[in-house]
Amino acid sequence: MTKLILNIIQMLIGIYWAGEVARQNKKVDDFVAQLEKGYQSFNQNLQETTISNGLIVLRKFYGWFAFVSLVMIFSMGALSIRNPELAYIFSLFLIGSCLSWFSIKWVTEHKKTISEIGPQAALFVFSPLLMGAFDFIFGTSFIPILTKSLANTSLPFGYEITQDMNPIVFSFMVTLLFVSVFAIYYLITWMLTTAIAFASTVVIAIPVLLARLIHIVWPKKAFFGFTVLIFAIVTIWQQLL
Repeated sequence: MTKLILNIIQMLIGIYWAGEVARQNKKVDDFVAQLEKGYQSFNQNLQETTISNGLIVLRKFYGWFAFVSLVMIFSMGALSIRNPELAYIFSLFLIGSCLSWFSIKWVTEHKKTISEIGPQAALFVFSPLLMGAFDFIFGTSFIPILTKSLANTSLPFGYEITQDMNPIVFSFMVTLLFVSVFAIYYLITWMLTTAIAFASTVVIAIPVLLARLIHIVWPKKAFFGFTVLIFAIVTIWQQLL
């Protein structure tokens, strides 16, 4: 089936390359002319696109794709459609789209993203120190309540929580633990998002670079250059089958 489709593509390209011989019918000639004109404009816009702008558009696509996947999952539940395979596919689409969306946002708008989540993360990380300071200054009992509930729990570096533990020491150790966890999470986030964002960049870069190649080699006949590239790809694909 694949070979048949590839052969049909090659045949259609061959007919197009025949030029005026294949375009003697006026309707066919008008259709091909509109196709060439439309692709010429499309290729011009594509080759002028920057990678960063392309990533912004792709991020919007990921967002809408995630939304559609979520709607489909809820629709299956509302309509009592019991199809585990289909639900699994939509779940993968949803997770993949959300990860891809966040990866592009994390890499391209890192400072903005950090500024958005930074205050909440800082409040969570340093809340033990704040509670220890309140206990020390105002005589509250935040830390004793925590140490009582967490008594005999081990902390890193061999430390153990006891009920009579110094509030400042406890606050410092828990804050240090939170900082370590967030640092590890930050590094893991960078590794995952960089890999996914790189894949998205490749998705954008390949058509942009091909459009620029077509514009350089065939500036006045972009659609002809597109058919040459398609023919080459199809030919190589056939050899690999």
